[in-house]
Amino acid sequence: MGAFDWLAYGITNGYSTTQIQGNSDSPHFANDVGTPFHTPITALFNGTVVEQKQGLPWGTEIFIQPDNPKIPRYYYYHLDTLTTQAGEHVSAGQMIGLSGGQNSGGSNPSQPQYSSGVHTHVGFFTKWTSTPLGTRPYGPDITPYVNALSKGQSIPQGVSNPDTGTPAPGSAQTSTGPNLQSFGIKAGLFVAALVLVGFGAYITFKPQADEMIHKGIDVAKIGALA
Repeated sequence: MGAFDWLAYGITNGYSTTQIQGNSDSPHFANDVGTPFHTPITALFNGTVVEQKQGLPWGTEIFIQPDNPKIPRYYYYHLDTLTTQAGEHVSAGQMIGLSGGQNSGGSNPSQPQYSSGVHTHVGFFTKWTSTPLGTRPYGPDITPYVNALSKGQSIPQGVSNPDTGTPAPGSAQTSTGPNLQSFGIKAGLFVAALVLVGFGAYITFKPQADEMIHKGIDVAKIGALA
């Protein structure tokens, strides 16, 4: 089994910040992955389990703080079993439990109002927010990271928190402001070119300038003697 094989089941309910007509589970600040019952679920990033609970109306929850401070905390809902403990350090790709989301049976079933069926809910978490569906965990869109890992692409170290607007993996990087570094380099080259041109002109015309200066001095002497 690959470390992130469970992501290959695909996103069945994606990230949305508004209520979508026909989607009773929106807004939805996470991804639902269509994992069959008891699929092994793994950690997305190296980090520490800061909180986990079982026996909740939505089954279980687990929150993990990444080692990389530029990646926000992430969490899972609906796992049927957890194989970690609060305070435990986990590695990316390490199993943290078995998927759930079922409405009956298993170790931690979810009540129908919190889960429509078997799946795994995963998202970034930065705060709690109120929605028409009640208070929910909120965070920036985790979709680019889920897509990258599902394709076997690693998440680069040093990726900035997506909540800051820094482009996520696979997204086009654009610039809306002046590139000051590039401007400084160009200005420096321009000044250097002017200096070289000026020095070249000085070398070229120095003999003529010296001759004119000497002639000027001689004329001044003649005038003084007259």
